Amino acid sequence: MISIDNILVREYFEKFSKATTETEKRDLMSGFSNIFENMKDDEKEEIRASWLRNMGNIKKEVQGVRSEIATHLPAINVYPASKNELKLLENLFKKMGIKYNVAA
Repeated sequence: MISIDNILVREYFEKFSKATTETEKRDLMSGFSNIFENMKDDEKEEIRASWLRNMGNIKKEVQGVRSEIATHLPAINVYPASKNELKLLENLFKKMGIKYNVAA
């Protein structure tokens, strides 16, 4: 499970994840950016450190998924809806070192 330590960042992330329009998302990011710029250096560093911890947690989770897949499946069959989707899946699986087959 990924958690966001800093309350301000967590609140903005939760609002951003619930935003339904690009305008809402842009406004939230703009608002957070303004607040961040006005923070003290130690507060900015706390957010930066929290971000790095969260990225480390995400990497651990991805490695865990990769290990599980590699252990239990020789390859994943993918059924992409489009060439763009196929490209995204190929990039993801290559980065994760997962074998895959493109089904017709």
